[in-house]
Amino acid sequence: MIVLVVSVQPAAGTPYGATRPLAVSGSSPFADCTADELLDNPIVLDQEAEPHVVVDPRDPDHVVGTWIQDERVNAGNGRGFGVAASFDGGQSWETTYIAGMGVCIGGMLYYHSDPWLAFGPDGSLFQIGLPWSQPDPPGLEGFADVIAVASSADGGLTWSSPLALDASAYPNYGDDKPSITVDRLDPRYPARPVQ
Repeated sequence: MIVLVVSVQPAAGTPYGATRPLAVSGSSPFADCTADELLDNPIVLDQEAEPHVVVDPRDPDHVVGTWIQDERVNAGNGRGFGVAASFDGGQSWETTYIAGMGVCIGGMLYYHSDPWLAFGPDGSLFQIGLPWSQPDPPGLEGFADVIAVASSADGGLTWSSPLALDASAYPNYGDDKPSITVDRLDPRYPARPVQ
């Protein structure tokens, strides 16, 4: 399965009009990585899940989507967070991956789920998600379950290193379905709901 995003070209008389779906995720960038293979939860290459799409409130041609890359057989989690940005109303897309959490992209956590995006009033962009491992990886004891936020100042083309907002060790299963909202008047205040 591949992520499909509908083009959102502005249409006369309505804020947005849909055109044909486009595949934006492509082949897995982690196809040659074996470091995060788990016998009890195999990887399905090129299968993405849990897409989320936002439109820049300042520019309806600026559309950004996120998803979990390479869903595992035990569905609901994958190997990392993919992001694709369009600056022409969804006609073309540039894809990247958020580094620093997934084992195949500079991190130590095996599972990723629940990605979400939000724009700030100045065009800043925030991605929140739930990377985790079970059991805790060495050196991250007590941080198996992390709510992580990354930010982008260039519309989703490049991303900061993720910042861990919260952690709760298994078996408590403390966090699920994080989302993020940005103060529409002041971009210094992104916030997530209290769990």
